[in-house]
Amino acid sequence: MSQPQPANRLKTGFEQTKSALRERIQSLKIWYGGLVLWKRILVILGGCLSCILGLIALIYRNAIFAFLVSIADKFAALKYSHLLMFFLLVIVSFPPFIGYTALSMLSGLAYGFPNGFPVLVLGTCVGSSLCFLLFSRVLNERAKKLALRSERFSRLITVLKEDSFFLLFLFRLCPLPYSMSNAALSAIPSVSFSHFIGATVCSSPKLLIPVFVGSRISKAEKDANVSWANFFGAFMAIIASSTISYIIYIRMTAISPPQPSDYELSDDEANEFEVVE
Repeated sequence: MSQPQPANRLKTGFEQTKSALRERIQSLKIWYGGLVLWKRILVILGGCLSCILGLIALIYRNAIFAFLVSIADKFAALKYSHLLMFFLLVIVSFPPFIGYTALSMLSGLAYGFPNGFPVLVLGTCVGSSLCFLLFSRVLNERAKKLALRSERFSRLITVLKEDSFFLLFLFRLCPLPYSMSNAALSAIPSVSFSHFIGATVCSSPKLLIPVFVGSRISKAEKDANVSWANFFGAFMAIIASSTISYIIYIRMTAISPPQPSDYELSDDEANEFEVVE
């Protein structure tokens, strides 16, 4: 049997991505339509507030960037700033802590590109590994709750039923909450620690993006002659990274269609994912 041509595979992938996007939009419409009136109002107000804050950030971007760069410079001037950055990255690897994205950007702001990459990768790999071990060995019931609480994680659990390193690698590239995904993955019996840390290390090149963006912002603030070029480069990096990550996410969820039966676990899996109240 002849293999499909690259152009046909690309077209098929594009059609699948477009179909998944349509399904996502339709599911959002259904979700919004099922909300009571006061929740709909809150959603609209939240959207308006986000637009207003975005507009304010755009207008006062120079002052905001100057403030961020000054903070980053003070942080980089600390005697043990790299060690402090490492420990902060380890801490935010555990739920319910947040701030991983901000620290990733701070690595670029403080140390530049690519100097901020090694400490970011080391802190990420060590922190996520410790989180996986803690939740798989000690807080396993808590990890199961986290894995089944979110529809996004519930979908991906069905994808990761088989011991596939490649699917786990794609999972680590998806735009999911960092600390939550570390804990949730530890609840999936098919995900071994060796595969988890291997997928985390292999997906670490994606961390070059926030380091690059942070370094471009810092350079633009310190050198006005190249500001627009740096802003454009940072903006394109964010857009490209976000687009690729989201396409990977919707393609992964498309591997296992969201039929109701997909979320019904077998008897053995139900015992493994039994939640103790």
